[in-house]
Amino acid sequence: LRVASLTAGIVGAFASAFVVVEGWPVVDALYFTATTFATIGFGDLKPVRPAGRLLTSMCGVAGVGLLGGLVSATLAAWREEFEEEEAGERSAAPWLRPWQGLLALFSLGVVGFKLSEGASWSRAAYL
Repeated sequence: LRVASLTAGIVGAFASAFVVVEGWPVVDALYFTATTFATIGFGDLKPVRPAGRLLTSMCGVAGVGLLGGLVSATLAAWREEFEEEEAGERSAAPWLRPWQGLLALFSLGVVGFKLSEGASWSRAAYL
């Protein structure tokens, strides 16, 4: 949750900076920040000022690290939950159970989905 909050805060900060520096509407700034953060970069919006270009570079570098941290934290939380279930303890977040397969499928693909079902790394990669 901390990594997700940090990621959302940094996306908001970069989007606010693009609104000020480039003069973009908030929606365009959020769209550009999200695509740059995820290193997709469609190219339909481009910063024209040097400060905007510097912000874009910083946003791309920050995105790689924070999105990697977000994936890592999510997998660690799921692993901890499965270890608790295997030990016979009650799940810390029972409301997450119905959604975790869907979240894993959309965020991590088939391998993430299989890992959320409790498959081993080798079996998940094979499937």
